[in-house]
Amino acid sequence: MTTTPADIQIPDYVTMTDTTTITAAVIARHVADLLTEHSDLAAPALFVIHVRSPELELQFPDSPDSFRALASWADRFGGTLRGEPRTDDPGRESVYCTVRFSFQGIEAKLYAYITTKRPAR
Repeated sequence: MTTTPADIQIPDYVTMTDTTTITAAVIARHVADLLTEHSDLAAPALFVIHVRSPELELQFPDSPDSFRALASWADRFGGTLRGEPRTDDPGRESVYCTVRFSFQGIEAKLYAYITTKRPAR
């Protein structure tokens, strides 16, 4: 067990990471590694890195194909594909899909807003 300054016991099964040495460049290398090592999976349309968290986000397109793409990523990394219904002001309905997992000590969040119903014109 590890003891923190507040004397809280952290169980050995918790993987501790040192976030003081993680920079944007380090996270960007992790993104490059992730996309290169798993190039057989669908590629995201956008990626964002967060140094404070540290976290990387991969956004997939607004397309029904993204359901399968996110499911493949979830299957590869042991994540769960979660969907949440959304409706915006003009009445367009969509599903906000997310997958979360850890890669090389960095939290990864993959997501897509997939339109399921467009408002009638």
